[in-house]
Amino acid sequence: IAVPTKDEALALVVKKVSAESLTEIRVGGAAYPYFAAFSQALQGRKEKQMQQQWPKFLSIIHRMANFVCGRDWNSDEENTKYETSQTLVYRQRMMREQGILGASLDILETIILKRTDKRLRGGRGP
Repeated sequence: IAVPTKDEALALVVKKVSAESLTEIRVGGAAYPYFAAFSQALQGRKEKQMQQQWPKFLSIIHRMANFVCGRDWNSDEENTKYETSQTLVYRQRMMREQGILGASLDILETIILKRTDKRLRGGRGP
């Protein structure tokens, strides 16, 4: 698509990235469908789907926590020694940009609203 003047053209900066950076980008992209599917099952109160997805979803959560903190993301055992981990801000930013953070917040919101609704109706809380 041509633009009438140079001032209306979009200036793009092309940057060569390493193979490691490409791998990091793929981690979030690969995780997002699991977050989205679990969020949809949770919001739709589809108990069977949630139960089926839970083990894989939990593994993905542990891997993402390790990834964001700079630990080995291939491990699905979360290392809870956060005081020794180095937070990688660019990885956290990438999780936000790829929608992982938003999907996580949707899941938390649904869980909190479910529990609040249950308490308001006289059910037992956590």
